Amino acid sequence: MITNTDQITGMSFARLVDYHVAEQADITVAAVPFEVSIPYGVFELHNGELTGLSEKPTVRFPCNGGYYVVDPGAVARIPKGRYYTTVDLMQEVLAEGGRVAVFPIVELWQDIGNPDDLEKALLWSATGEDV
Repeated sequence: MITNTDQITGMSFARLVDYHVAEQADITVAAVPFEVSIPYGVFELHNGELTGLSEKPTVRFPCNGGYYVVDPGAVARIPKGRYYTTVDLMQEVLAEGGRVAVFPIVELWQDIGNPDDLEKALLWSATGEDV
């Protein structure tokens, strides 16, 4: 397993590993949902012509949750002596036809990489409630 150190989660790491094994993936990455609210009407265009529109939509994206299970064969691809990220590794595995599975985190996940997010996490740990 590889974990980023600037998040906390209520996710079961055992479930993540079980999912990885069941999916027979080279790498499994945990994903968190992230929503972006667009404060304007968004046009759908085709050849410069309006074909549809959404008024102030909220778009949801699966994003990197910072937790990974990596098979030994994929670990062996990591070069020694130079900066190399898990994103680099996932891109290399995909480029070579390997399999990267995505495990959805449905439990609490909180980034703590800045003071405001750390404060949310501290409130959560004190109260046990999502903030």
